[in-house]
Amino acid sequence: MEEPTRQISVDSLGWKREIWRLSDGPGISSELQSGVDRAIKSTVLLGRLYQEDIESVDILRRLHEPPPNVALEDKAAFAVLSSYHYTSKELHVRWPLDFNTKGAIIAERPNRGRPALTEAGDVEETIPGRGYGKKSYKFCGCVQPTAAGQTLSGVVAPDVGRDSKDQLIPSQKVEAQEHRVQRLGHIPVMSGLSSGNKAPQTLPEWLATPDDAAVKPDTRPKRQHTALQDSGPDKHQDTKRQRLDQAPTAAVKAATLVANKTPPMSDPVQVREASNRLEDRLDSIRDDLRAHQDEHSSLKSKASDAQKHLAQRDVKINSLEGQLLDLQKKLETSVHECKNEKRAAKSDRLEVIKLRYQASTAKNKSDADNAKITKLEEQLAAITKKHDTIRNALTRLLQEVDSDD
Repeated sequence: MEEPTRQISVDSLGWKREIWRLSDGPGISSELQSGVDRAIKSTVLLGRLYQEDIESVDILRRLHEPPPNVALEDKAAFAVLSSYHYTSKELHVRWPLDFNTKGAIIAERPNRGRPALTEAGDVEETIPGRGYGKKSYKFCGCVQPTAAGQTLSGVVAPDVGRDSKDQLIPSQKVEAQEHRVQRLGHIPVMSGLSSGNKAPQTLPEWLATPDDAAVKPDTRPKRQHTALQDSGPDKHQDTKRQRLDQAPTAAVKAATLVANKTPPMSDPVQVREASNRLEDRLDSIRDDLRAHQDEHSSLKSKASDAQKHLAQRDVKINSLEGQLLDLQKKLETSVHECKNEKRAAKSDRLEVIKLRYQASTAKNKSDADNAKITKLEEQLAAITKKHDTIRNALTRLLQEVDSDD
């Protein structure tokens, strides 16, 4: 049988990867690749891109999950991360190209394939500090120009054992499944639901037994969940949200048989009862997941409100910081003016002290001059008195002379 041509997808960093097919199975873990050529190891065995349709509720611990050691597209990576079914170690060991050792999305991981979108059409984004790493990561995918019949990340290659309508050809179904089981034993129970396909109404031939041939599919009406219905124009999103409620009982039975590793039941009543129990369990898990999603949405809303509040506080803090800077400038100006006034007052005080000293000196000099003047006046009075005495004596002498004549 001639294998179809491999199709290639290109991520946001320009790395080319082959599209994963149903018959490929898991990639080869890093422990088994020591002797594999580096180019083959990075682009083929460990690097095929998984872009099957999968939701968080589909991942029921090995019942329906992406195969390990492949590159997950953004949509599948978010479904795995938000399923809460894996430990940090399991996430890193099973998908080392997407998750680090702490179970968070790798910060340098390039965007691949289709984006992960919310019901409102927004791109899903991780919240820092809640087990998803220190930085947020947007699962925006890698949208590329496509032609008719292509996906967002490249052309989807028809899988081995599928016809033009993407349905398993009966003559090739067993060959494809056996090829996959022989390689790594990974059995995707609900893989027939990918890409919007209608699920088979009977068990796969590789799981069927003669007793199961008479088992008829359960035709009772399935419960519809209005929360999963999408009335928007995106047919792909509509198919993605409704296909869980349209999953047939036969596919659920196959998942139960593989997970529990028990032989098929021969009693149709037991099969139907087991199927009903599993469907009830799926409904319960869906309800729990919806509750978790509502809580997640509520937390995202609260985080958004908190971010807005923090942004408003940052604006207010910036405004207060600006006012504080203005007040600091005014205070510095006032302090400078006060220092200048203090210097001027000190200079004036020194000038007053100098003038007082000069006045005191002048007063002391004036007192000395007054004392000197008083002394001179006393000397003048003594001289005047002596002059009067001499004049009186001369007058008497003259009188005596005149009297003698």
